[in-house]
Amino acid sequence: MVAAAFAGTVVLAALSPFWGSDAGTISSVPPSSVAKVRAELPDVMVSSLVGEPVALRSLVGRPLVINYWYSTCPPCLLEMPALAEVATEYGDRVRFVGINPRDTAERASAFAIDRGVSYEQFLDHTGRSVDGLELTGFPSTVLVTADGRVALVHRAALTAPLLRELIERYLLP
Repeated sequence: MVAAAFAGTVVLAALSPFWGSDAGTISSVPPSSVAKVRAELPDVMVSSLVGEPVALRSLVGRPLVINYWYSTCPPCLLEMPALAEVATEYGDRVRFVGINPRDTAERASAFAIDRGVSYEQFLDHTGRSVDGLELTGFPSTVLVTADGRVALVHRAALTAPLLRELIERYLLP
C-alpha cells in the first residue's frame, strides 16, 4: 500500500489491496468505505458511561478497535453482533471499545447490552474524537496499532469475516 502525506494527514493513495480478486485480498471493501487516516490517535477526551473523563490515547497499549455508533443508526445495529463476536474471539489480543456521540449513557449501555456487546463503551458528546478522526458518518470503525497509530478508518458496517481480516492485516500482521 502506498501512502502519501498531506497536511499532517496520511491519505491512502493506492487501495488495490482492498478490491483485488486474488486470494487473501479484501474484496468486499469498496474504496469509498476507506477514509483518511491520521498518523496518531487524536489527543482528545471522551467520557465513560458514568461521566468520568477519559483521554482517547489512554485506551492504547495493545491493538485497538474503536467502533463509533449510536442507537438509531440502522447500519450500526446490523454490525453490532459481528463486533461482539469478534471482540470475544480477539479479547486477549485486541482491545475493543465503542464510542457513542449521540445517546445518553443509559441508552447506550442498555442498547449495547441488549445486542450482546460486552466491551467498554464511551461517550463523545463534544464531538472532539469524531472531528479529530475526521469521521463523516456512522458506523465508523477505527483500527489503532498498539503504539497509537491509526492504521485504518472504515466507514461502513462490518461483517465478522471482514473485521477479522482487517484485524489480521492491520493490527496483528
